[in-house]
Amino acid sequence: RSRPDVDPARVSVVGFSHGGTTALFVASSAVVERLGARPFARAVAFYPWCLRNGAALAGPLLTLIGDADDWTPADRCVGLQADWRPEFGPATLHVYPGATHAFDAPGRERIYFGHRLGYDPGATEDAATRLRAFLDAAR
Repeated sequence: RSRPDVDPARVSVVGFSHGGTTALFVASSAVVERLGARPFARAVAFYPWCLRNGAALAGPLLTLIGDADDWTPADRCVGLQADWRPEFGPATLHVYPGATHAFDAPGRERIYFGHRLGYDPGATEDAATRLRAFLDAAR
């Protein structure tokens, strides 16, 4: 934020898998307050492990996940979204039908640590479009 080529009001966090879970964590008001930090303008979580209890957010959140994800199941995020209360702040969830964990990682379908991973170009393109629009809205 202190760099002259960075707009400090637009600094956001984007995380994938464990990093997506971390993005959810650092986007919470409680963490921001505890650390005395300036909140991120936006938080984006790709296929995170969603906890089943809501927490107030320090800024807008976008979560992107596949419904065929057997590592970080989408139903956890769907349940979280269903339990979401307006006072928690703006949160958007998009679930991609048939998409697995790491749907945006090019390559052949494979099993990794016992979980199915597969590239989904349609979900990847849509996620990239949503990501850009979400981040651009921080202007």
